[in-house]
Amino acid sequence: MIICGQCGSRAEDGAKFCPVCGSALHTAPVRQVQKPEQTGFCESCGAPVYKNETNCSNCGAPVRINYSADADGAAGDLTPDPAEKNYLIGAYFGIFILIPALKCKNRNDFYKMHMNQGLWISIIMSALFILNINDKLRYLYSVICILLFVLSITGIVRVIHADPRPLPILDKIIEKFKFVK
Repeated sequence: MIICGQCGSRAEDGAKFCPVCGSALHTAPVRQVQKPEQTGFCESCGAPVYKNETNCSNCGAPVRINYSADADGAAGDLTPDPAEKNYLIGAYFGIFILIPALKCKNRNDFYKMHMNQGLWISIIMSALFILNINDKLRYLYSVICILLFVLSITGIVRVIHADPRPLPILDKIIEKFKFVK
C-alpha cells in the first residue's frame, strides 16, 4: 500500500489515482503501509475498492457508497441484478408493479425495498384519489400527490443508479408495514 502525497490517504500498490481525492499518484511522494479491508469492486473498471475510498485507485471514478450498512459494515443484499433492474422501475408506476412482481427472480433486499416503496406510493395515491371528494381539502390532496410524484421519480432514479438508500418519509412506514417480505 502507498500513501497519497496530496491528502495522506492509502492507495493500493500500483494505483494510478488516489482513492479519496482522485489526484495522480505518480507525482506524489509515496511510502509503504498495510492494506485496509476490501469492501467491493469499482463499477467502471472492476478494480478492488477498499474501506473509506471515494474514488477508484485504478481509474479515478467515484465509488458508490453503501448507505445501508450498519456500524460493523454488514448490510443486506442490496445489489440489484442488472438484468432485472429495468423491470424494478415498474414498481413506481401503479399497476405496472405487476411487472417486477412476475418477472424478477432475484428477490433480494434491494428488490423488496423498492417493491414496498412502490406499493406504498400506489396505495397512498389510490386512497387520495378515492378520498378527493371534499373541495376544501383539494389543495392539500394536490400537495400530497406532488410529493408522492417526486418520491416516485426519486425511487426510479435510485433503481437506475443501484442506490440502496430508502426513500425519505416512506422508510418509517415501510419499517413497520412491509408487504413484500
